[in-house]
Amino acid sequence: MRKDKRQVMSPALNHPHPVRILLVEDNDINQMLALEVLGRQGWECDTALNGVEAITRIKTGQYDLVLMDCQMPIMDGFTATREIRQMESRGEIEGESTIIAVTANALKGDRQRCLDAGMDDYLAKPFSPQQLREMVGKWLTKEKLMDAENEPHSQSDSVALDSPPICEKEFMERCMGDVTFAEMLLQSFEKDSVARLEQIASQVQTGDTVGVGETAHSLKGIAGILAAHNLQAIAFDIESAGKAGELDNVVTLLQDLRTEVNRCLAYVPTLKQQSHAAVTAS
Repeated sequence: MRKDKRQVMSPALNHPHPVRILLVEDNDINQMLALEVLGRQGWECDTALNGVEAITRIKTGQYDLVLMDCQMPIMDGFTATREIRQMESRGEIEGESTIIAVTANALKGDRQRCLDAGMDDYLAKPFSPQQLREMVGKWLTKEKLMDAENEPHSQSDSVALDSPPICEKEFMERCMGDVTFAEMLLQSFEKDSVARLEQIASQVQTGDTVGVGETAHSLKGIAGILAAHNLQAIAFDIESAGKAGELDNVVTLLQDLRTEVNRCLAYVPTLKQQSHAAVTAS
């Protein structure tokens, strides 16, 4: 790992010039959350939807830090990072970018795979606003604010079906108590979750297990942001089955997925009411 990164400073950290961050993320809800958190720190943030776009932006603009999703269409984060490092070594890109892997995977050894690709650190989804701020701050100031050696928790832990499908407390903490922003995420979830559910059903019909795994991975990330833990666990199982080519298992899990998506959607109005009530009471 490179130790001689140039130090930069942002207004939020008493730095002499604004920090510029490149967020490489294809998921709308994940992007909305990260942009909100980073923007509130006074950090300037550009976006890219895949590794190809990321490379283009890095070649034309100087960034203090890159938040790189690992699983994306067209070019994934691992491939993009390896290409960026090769271009840096050839002098095609000036300096060395600090690249933080941001991934919904939580498998043992996953962090090492990111480091082996040339990334500097690893942040698991779903992350809290504090975790994102600390990770960025750690690499901007060179101060170790959190233990980067900690492995993320497994995503497969589920909750009982008689529990609310979305954990309000965790979700609102992730939204930094901002009800308006929370409603924006919920509206995006209402649209995206149904679209991805139907996409998985269509991919099952055509036998596209690779596509099933990719779509379930995206839905898993959305569920994690919303603290919809049971939905997250089912999506994780479908992602794993898709990657393993186990179409029969996907078919078995599909009805559970449909049921849980509908359960979450039915709970959204209640969650909105509870959030408004909490703000009014405070």
